[in-house]
Amino acid sequence: METFEPTAITIMTDDADPSFWSWRSVDLRRHLEDLEFDAYEGAKDREDRNAVFARAFELLTPVALEVLQDFNLHVLAGVGDVTVHQLSHREGLGLFGTWECTWPEQREARSRFDDSAIPPLQLQVFFPGNFTHGHLMIGRPFYEDQPVSCWLMQVTDEGDAWRQRHALESICETQIHEMIFTANWRIIPRVIKDLAH
Repeated sequence: METFEPTAITIMTDDADPSFWSWRSVDLRRHLEDLEFDAYEGAKDREDRNAVFARAFELLTPVALEVLQDFNLHVLAGVGDVTVHQLSHREGLGLFGTWECTWPEQREARSRFDDSAIPPLQLQVFFPGNFTHGHLMIGRPFYEDQPVSCWLMQVTDEGDAWRQRHALESICETQIHEMIFTANWRIIPRVIKDLAH
């Protein structure tokens, strides 16, 4: 049986390093510091934390829109509509904001389980009143407004915002697969176009 010797790993913060954790560890460290010191990027009271979250949403908007436009171009062949739903208070979720993409096949699709409508592709953020800090989130199957999985949201400048791109892309891909599973493969128009040739 082959054995493996442990290897020492150097923590790097260079964005050019291909290792996921070489740059994502920055967010994890700051996330843990928030929890240790009961603050959100240094903000202690709720009003200041809300301001940090609102600024993070503003900084993330161009990144989220680029992710959705990239999906629209490469998967939907440009037929999608991308919109921003600004932060608002949502029952059970506190401050809640969404960037979303809709397209004709998605709007017409129905769930094969209960015949309900298939909601848009949504990138979501939320900050409940009893949380230390805000998070990127993905909702429950069929996209009810209840978080199932959350990602770190440590964003105070443009560099922080662009570092979230891969998380947003992962959320996007997860939802697309859920849509295909819930409706069927015809919800993706590019697939139909490619199969026709």
